[in-house]
Amino acid sequence: MKKITKIFLLSMVIAIFLAGNAMATVTDIITVLADNYIDSGAEAVGLTDMDGTTDDATAFLFFEFPDIETTDPFGIYDYTDNLDGTVTMGNYLEVFDGADAPGDSATLRWNLIAGTVTNQGTGVSAVIDDTFGFYMGVVPGLAWFSHTSLNVDDLDHLALFDTSDNSHGELGGSDVMLVWHNEGGLTMLVGVTDVAPIPEPGTLMLLGSGLAGVGFYTRRRKK
Repeated sequence: MKKITKIFLLSMVIAIFLAGNAMATVTDIITVLADNYIDSGAEAVGLTDMDGTTDDATAFLFFEFPDIETTDPFGIYDYTDNLDGTVTMGNYLEVFDGADAPGDSATLRWNLIAGTVTNQGTGVSAVIDDTFGFYMGVVPGLAWFSHTSLNVDDLDHLALFDTSDNSHGELGGSDVMLVWHNEGGLTMLVGVTDVAPIPEPGTLMLLGSGLAGVGFYTRRRKK
């Protein structure tokens, strides 16, 4: 896990300034993230409100750099974990395309029995279960993925923040905030509701060993 750095924040603000898109609003969001949250390090999320046979998640497009508006869609994808720590990408579903603009939103509805999800705006469906990753770009083709092992440059282009405390109105009630970036700074900013980051396997192992240590210490004290 890593706290978003002030240098990274500055580069994103510069990118926003060059784009000329709602600078004050987006800078407020980035400042809130920089001052209050830590990059979860997660590469995927899972639905959190599964109280029946269906569930909805809503994505909010806060910002996209003008150069990518017509070339880099945003969407979600199914994946399979491999033993070597990489993942294999499965089906995918576009959430935003080049015609969408900051301020737009999209609702995704899961049929939890069938294991499918439908973009309520476009009517397009895909077989994707209740855990999934995110992509930005053209799939198949040139795209960045939330799973670093799927990126052609093997670099991490996404900071994923757990904002489920909903304590900051600037984030629009988003439970996670996705900050896509490259060497030039911020390229896209998306908020998503009703999902939670999935810890990476290494994090789960550390948590498990920590809990085991606490249990061992407690048993020793009891003896």
